Amino acid sequence: MRIFHDLDMVEQLGSGMRRILRSYDEKAFSFTDHFMRTSFYFERFQRLGDRIKLTETESLIYAEIKRNPSITVPLLMHETGYSEPTINRALKALREKSCIARVGARKNGRWEALK
Repeated sequence: MRIFHDLDMVEQLGSGMRRILRSYDEKAFSFTDHFMRTSFYFERFQRLGDRIKLTETESLIYAEIKRNPSITVPLLMHETGYSEPTINRALKALREKSCIARVGARKNGRWEALK
């Protein structure tokens, strides 16, 4: 875990299982007598034949936006466990990658998931 933290691949310790269970269904887990295997899958997007790669944070936020286009930053913070600056960075990255767009005003608008 320390290595992932040093590589800035995790935000905080101890919040991963809650986010994993919220993001993935039972197909992601398989059990044997002595092991549990978890397979993480990410949505990928096509744009002019190029693959757009999303970080885990961007993937999770994109999934939340698809599920609830009217979601707010405070609700994203509650649903994902990420901090406000992390959410805002991910939203900016998703807009720059043309994955999402804001429709309407800041106060009463909604997100649109693009492909």
